[in-house]
Parts: sequence; C-alpha cells; structure tokens
Amino acid sequence: MNHKVTQDDQLFNNIHIYCEGAKNEFFAVINDIPHRKGKEEEEGRRRSKRRRREKRTKRFRGRKRRRRRGRSRKKKKGKRTQRLRKKRGKEGEGEEKGKNNEEGKGVKEGQEEEQGDVDVKKGEGGGI
Repeated sequence: MNHKVTQDDQLFNNIHIYCEGAKNEFFAVINDIPHRKGKEEEEGRRRSKRRRREKRTKRFRGRKRRRRRGRSRKKKKGKRTQRLRKKRGKEGEGEEKGKNNEEGKGVKEGQEEEQGDVDVKKGEGGGI
C-alpha cells in the first residue's frame, strides 16, 4: 500500500522524538539532583538512632524468644506469663496483649486462678 508522508505523520514523528528527548532529560535531571541522596541517608540514620533508642529491648527480646523456641520453651513460657501478668496489672486491657501469641495460647494448670483474677480486674476497669 502506497503511503504518502503527510503533515500529520511528520508532526507525530516530531512529537515522538521530542518526548523521547524530554524523558531522557527528565531522568538525567532527577538522577543528578545533588541534595537528594544526602538527605535520604541523613534521614535514615536519624530514624534508626531513634528507633534503636526506643525499641532495642523489645526487639532483642523477640529475637531471643524466636531463636530459643525449640530448646527451652517451657522455661521461657513461665517467664513470659510473669511478664504479661505484670503488664496486665498495670493496664486494664492486658488480655489483648498476649492473646494471639503462639506461646501465650495454652493455659497451664497453675495459672488459671491468676488469670481469673486478671479478668475480674479487667471487668472493673472497663477494659475495652
């Protein structure tokens, strides 16, 4: 099929070429912005310091628990419930805290009475 190059085709080609050039220029400009990288690094460093200060103990506690899960699970369980009990005493809604944790699910024989007391406390405080 004979195709004559019309003014529309030339216009389209020019637009296409222009867009390609503009796109390349755009990315070149973005990649060459000098202050961008420094700001991100600074921000990241500042955030990690803050996070380290706030969450260091929590994070390591969780990591230890995960690592030891096979070996000393029973010993760990007792400590964990003590810690949760302490928390529940302070806050009214302690039950939500440890409810979904794998290790907190099972109730041992000796702990049932204490958990009953916790529920009574929670009821008085209007926990939810």
